[in-house]
Amino acid sequence: MSKVELKMIVGIMVMGSIWGMLEATLGGVLHLVYFPYTGAVMANLGFFLMGWTLALYKKTWIPFAMALVASSFKLLDVVILAVSPFARMIVNPATAIILEGLVLVGVIGITNRVYQKNFLCQPGTGLIAMYLSYLAFSSFFFYVLHQGPREVVSIGELAFFALKDGGIASMMAIFSFPLGLWIGVAGKPKLSFLFDERKKLYYAGSVIVISLCWVVSALSILVK
Repeated sequence: MSKVELKMIVGIMVMGSIWGMLEATLGGVLHLVYFPYTGAVMANLGFFLMGWTLALYKKTWIPFAMALVASSFKLLDVVILAVSPFARMIVNPATAIILEGLVLVGVIGITNRVYQKNFLCQPGTGLIAMYLSYLAFSSFFFYVLHQGPREVVSIGELAFFALKDGGIASMMAIFSFPLGLWIGVAGKPKLSFLFDERKKLYYAGSVIVISLCWVVSALSILVK
C-alpha cells in the first residue's frame, strides 16, 4: 500500500467516524426533542462531509466507504443497549446512511467530469443525489422491509412520497454538497502540508479523533 493510499484510507476513517458520531449524538438529540426535520439535517451533514472528503481525495467510491464507516456506529446500540442487530432502530438508519453513500457514488460516477470542472453543476448533483437517496431507501423500506405508508401502492406514488418526504432535504443539498466540496478544496493544501511535513502528527491525530468519535458516541447512548 502506497503512502497516498494510506493517507486516503485514514482520512476516510476520520471523516466517516465524525459522520457516525454526529448521527449518534446530534441525531439522537434531534430525535429526542421530536425535531421534524431531523432526517433532512442529518442527511445533509452526511452530504457535506462526503463532499469535503471527495474534494480531498477525488475517488468516486469514497462516499460509499464513508457510509460504511458511519453506519458501523450503530453497532454501539447493539452492544450497549443489547438490542438485536436486526431491530428496526438499527437496520433503518444504517441502511439509510449506506444508501446515501451508494447513491451519491452512482450520481457522481455519471457526472464526475462535469461536477468537478463546472461549479454550477455541483448544486444539481447534490439535489439529484439526495432525492434519489430518499427514493432508494423509501423503495427499500417499502418493497423489501415492508415498511412505510399504506397509501403507497405503486412506484409512481412512492416517487411522490419520496419527494414529499425528502423535498426539504433535497433543497438543502443544493448548498450542503457544494459547501463540502469548497471547504475540501480550500483545506487541502494545509492537510497536504501536515501529511508531508508532520506525518507522525497526522496519524496520531487521526487515531485520537477516531477514538474520540467512538467514545463520545458510546457516552451519548449511555446517557439517553
